[in-house]
Amino acid sequence: LGLAPDLVWIKERTETSGWHHQIFDSVRGSDGTNYYQIEPNRTNIQGSNANSLTVLTNDGFKLGVDAGEYVNKVDKKYIAWVWKAGGAPSGSLGTINSGNPSGAGTIADTGNATNITQSVSQTSGFSITKFTGNDSGVSIPHNLGATPNWIIIKNLTNAEFWSVWHSGMTNSAGHYLKLNDNIAETMGDASPYNIFPTAPSSTLVYGGGEDSNGGKANNDFIMYAWKAVLGVSAFGTYTGGGSSNSTFANCGFFPRFIMTKRTDDV
Repeated sequence: LGLAPDLVWIKERTETSGWHHQIFDSVRGSDGTNYYQIEPNRTNIQGSNANSLTVLTNDGFKLGVDAGEYVNKVDKKYIAWVWKAGGAPSGSLGTINSGNPSGAGTIADTGNATNITQSVSQTSGFSITKFTGNDSGVSIPHNLGATPNWIIIKNLTNAEFWSVWHSGMTNSAGHYLKLNDNIAETMGDASPYNIFPTAPSSTLVYGGGEDSNGGKANNDFIMYAWKAVLGVSAFGTYTGGGSSNSTFANCGFFPRFIMTKRTDDV
């Protein structure tokens, strides 16, 4: 691949019914043999499958021979997308800034969150953060050096939906989407909002008191956060034109991966 990936997203694409999407990352790590997977199209807690993703290497990843079809069954076709953060965590993270734009390690408890571990690269505009939540919600440092454009949070301990925030939503606070569902943009319970109660800042992401959004004591969560980086990633909105070639979204570069979601309806 030419890079050491920190997040790997794999999908089997041969069967019409298909197998579930699989996400692995360097922060959640492995059980010693197989990396822990979570499924972005379902609410399941994380687990590990025998002979799935076994190693993240300096230039890619290795897979076992997967009898369950999740990532590597004989004669099945798959697609994989990868992102680079700051590598596998080791020791404390330290200060991340323009002079030291990437790293991976632990962060001292802060903002009601505990057991914080992060891998981050300001150059690629991506951070992965694992933390233990709090019933009152949390505020988590993302270390991207600028306000994130896209945030995903998933409860790893309990089967809860994937809460998603995007900079293009109609309200920057209290509104969310679900990665595992086709709902329109939705507002959480108010006073205060229980999902993304405050818009993210240049330093922090705010998770609300909802069990899916960091608001559950003694539950572990994973957060993926991206910022726009010229020539690497772009985030925005558009209004559909309803006919061929009626809508053009200028990313400023040739994109390799495009994700879209209708926000005003399912």
